[in-house]
Amino acid sequence: MTIDEFTKIFDKEIDNMKISKSDQYLVDLLAQAKNSIYTIPVIYQGKTITKLNSDLVHQRNISDDNVEKLKRAHICLYRTYEQMSETDDIERLKILAKRCTKIEFIQQELWGYPRDATWHKWFDVPKCKCPKSDNQLRLGTKYYIVNQKCDIHAIGKE
Repeated sequence: MTIDEFTKIFDKEIDNMKISKSDQYLVDLLAQAKNSIYTIPVIYQGKTITKLNSDLVHQRNISDDNVEKLKRAHICLYRTYEQMSETDDIERLKILAKRCTKIEFIQQELWGYPRDATWHKWFDVPKCKCPKSDNQLRLGTKYYIVNQKCDIHAIGKE
């Protein structure tokens, strides 16, 4: 059964269902199954830390080898975030933030995209005080907002 065939069956079953509270678990289970078809879990220490979009993997013709490298890159980013969460040393935080930038460049290359720092989520690193939602809206542009109280990104604190 193809993904498209499964989706049509799944959507038709959901549309035809009259959902009672006792049946909600079935809907949740079906939704989880549908979601699992479209994602590739990245597992670290027995826990799913993120998921890769399998549709994008197929669309961009990403090799199995590069999928594995992407998984390792996500684990490396996750571990770097853990290290940042565990320290208050400002210099160490800055070094780890630079590592995150390098990892994001690697991820872009593995996905087959050009290296472009305007798409990096530098504001998501632990202990960053820069506005997340404002910077999320500016992804892909040359514009960004830095909180001058951020020990990691503030000008003059670099």
